[in-house]
Amino acid sequence: HIVKGPVKEELKRITERHSGDKLLKEFFKSDNHHYQYWAIDKALAEEEPRYEFLPDMLKIITGKNIFTARYVLDKIPSETFSASDTLQSWIWSVYKRSNYTLQSAVLEKLQTIRLSDSLLFMICRELKNTNEEQFETMVSLLSKSETLSDRVVSELGKHLDTFEEKRKT
Repeated sequence: HIVKGPVKEELKRITERHSGDKLLKEFFKSDNHHYQYWAIDKALAEEEPRYEFLPDMLKIITGKNIFTARYVLDKIPSETFSASDTLQSWIWSVYKRSNYTLQSAVLEKLQTIRLSDSLLFMICRELKNTNEEQFETMVSLLSKSETLSDRVVSELGKHLDTFEEKRKT
């Protein structure tokens, strides 16, 4: 059978042999999620990840396909986000404008990275706008932080009543 037989495997080998940066770019831009998955895996599978494609991967996170967005979010190494306050601000902006499913994926990713003071502060400010699950995850993120700056602690203090209300319900 063509779809599952030797032709499919030969097409894969040809694609691998002729893949280059131009093809990767085209696959990242494609509306075909299979092409996007292949490009993500290709860019991040090597010993030295191809971070020149990071903007293309970040664009997928903000795209229409929640499954592909979550896939790339899971695949990007946590150290990439830990090392960049700019990327942490960006991922928080994604959280703020996303649906609940992607918000949950972002919070899961945040559990794997070292959070900047700026992001910890933004998390504190968001506590009042969360449901119980998000609230608990955010408090866990704050609890895991080795140190909290004075401004983060001060912001947390503003939410003591929120903590009490959430604990009672």
